[in-house]
This record gives sequence, structure tokens and C-alpha cells, in this order.
Amino acid sequence: MTQVGRPREFDEGVVLEAALDLFWSRGFEATSKRELLEATGLASQSLYNTFGDKRALYLRALRHYGDRRLAELERSLTGRGRARNRLIKLVRSWAAPACAESAKGCFICNSAAEFGVVDAEVGAIVSTVVEGTRHRYAAVITKAQSEGDLNRRLDPKTLAATLVCAADGVAILRRAGAAQGLIEDAVRGVLALLEG
Repeated sequence: MTQVGRPREFDEGVVLEAALDLFWSRGFEATSKRELLEATGLASQSLYNTFGDKRALYLRALRHYGDRRLAELERSLTGRGRARNRLIKLVRSWAAPACAESAKGCFICNSAAEFGVVDAEVGAIVSTVVEGTRHRYAAVITKAQSEGDLNRRLDPKTLAATLVCAADGVAILRRAGAAQGLIEDAVRGVLALLEG
């Protein structure tokens, strides 16, 4: 007879979110094993039996964040109304005053800054999210052009790349504690491209 292990007494999703929040706030290197155990409420053996080592947990948290970010972007850019209006609404949201989460910046940007091109697995996750973001922007730009609301001379992929850089730039500025006025100026510049 096969022996069945003791059932898990924790919600894996809740634990992953706790680890994500810690890595997002502190980064990979600055996060200790002790902090992970405190944040997740798990014993060392449970944490590592479920998620592997610290790096494996970090990669899983990064993938989870990236998937969530792309799903949220998809929801923001699809739906009722004109495509250009949905895009403008999203860009305007970048200038909303910082909350606790936005003050941490973007976990994808933070990871790219921490690891650069040194870690191929982190780089692959970052690239997947960046390209997924660009693809979603290009799709809504193309739709806005087909509706006659956006200049057809603008290349959707080029403008989408500009939006990716602008959004990530705002996230980095937030993380760095930049003045709200600087962020609002940057958003006004992007809106000029979309509204002009």
C-alpha cells in the first residue's frame, strides 16, 4: 500500500503572494531565508519542499507577477468603447498618485535592473512579459487606427515599444521616489502622441 503524505495545511497561492511581495519590495539578494519564512509563515522544510530553493521561488513569483500583469493589461485594453479611449485611460492611470504597491515600482523592471543579462531565466521571463505587453499595446493601437481615432502613419509596433518604455520608466521613477510632477509631465508627453 502506498503511503500518502500529510496534506498541506497552507494555501500555496497565499504563500506565493507573500514571497512575491517580499521579493518585490526588497529584491532577490536583499531577501533572506529568515524573512521568507516569516513572510510566508512556513517552516523551512515546507517552503523548500513546495517551492524549491530561494531562486526557484523567486522565478515562480516573477512568472506569477508577469502573468498577472499581462492579464490586467488585457482587461484594461479590451472591452467596450473605442480602443483609443481605453488606451488613453490606461496611460492616464500611470499618473495616479502613488499607492503602497505602485511605490515599489514594477517587479519585472526591478528584476531586470537587479539581474541585467546575467541570469538567462530571469531575462527570459522579463522578455516574455515585455513582448506580451508590447503585443497588447500594438493590438489596441491597430484597432484605434482602424476606427479612425489614431494616426495611421504611426507604426503600431514602434508606438507600442514607446508605450512599454514609458510605462516602465514611470514605474522606475515611482520606485526611485520621483516627484509626482515629473511623472505627470511624462504622462502628458505620451498622451500628446495619442491625442495629437
